[in-house]
Amino acid sequence: MAWHENPCGPEIGETAGRAIVERCSKGKGISTKVAIDTGVPTAASDIFQLYGIYKVFAKYPEIQVVSQQATEYNADKARSIMDTVLKQHPDLCGSIGIWDNQDVGTGSAIAQAGKQKQVYMVTSGGGNKNGCDNVTKGLFSMYISYNVPLQGQGLNSEIARLLQSKDKAGAEKIPYFTPLTTITAKEVNARSTSFEASPRSLDRGAALEALGRQRHSLRSTAALHHAFQRHCSGLFLNVDFGGTCSSKL
Repeated sequence: MAWHENPCGPEIGETAGRAIVERCSKGKGISTKVAIDTGVPTAASDIFQLYGIYKVFAKYPEIQVVSQQATEYNADKARSIMDTVLKQHPDLCGSIGIWDNQDVGTGSAIAQAGKQKQVYMVTSGGGNKNGCDNVTKGLFSMYISYNVPLQGQGLNSEIARLLQSKDKAGAEKIPYFTPLTTITAKEVNARSTSFEASPRSLDRGAALEALGRQRHSLRSTAALHHAFQRHCSGLFLNVDFGGTCSSKL
């Protein structure tokens, strides 16, 4: 069993890109300037998210990416980079980060400069309490959750089934996709800050589980992919029945 980036990986980047366009395209923000913080240039998650971001930006040529730098997933380095960017571009309108843990530094630099109302900060992560708390604190303007707890639930369920399966290795491949949930200050509540799904994601989560229970009738990978493709994150579960199990996140 192995995790692979799925064809929907760019959706996180597209969601972030659209959020920035809504606030920083011509006539909507203080400028059309945007900064992007990545982790490392060769990371698959970075590549897929950047693809989604630039796919959206391509439709809005006025958007200016004035900085794209690698933080090595380090919050201190992210803070230093954003501090410099804000000095060079005090009229920065938006910022996109690849991962919430590093982007705490980015958000802190924006807050230290007193520009939280000016710079719209978008990041993504697994949906933990810290991510939601940082939305409440104002460090993140939008947090895109790809729901790691639900991914864990899917893994555990599939492992349990595999241990009882008599199918031969390679007999079947099953994809699991988790829904994306966008969280802003208006949407943070007791549920989302207590490590549970927010109300906005409950229906989609329930639908995901219901479809998962139907996997025996959805033998076609293409059919299951079609069922989930509109609500997916950047991970694809490839199951080899009877084979060994490993995870790579």
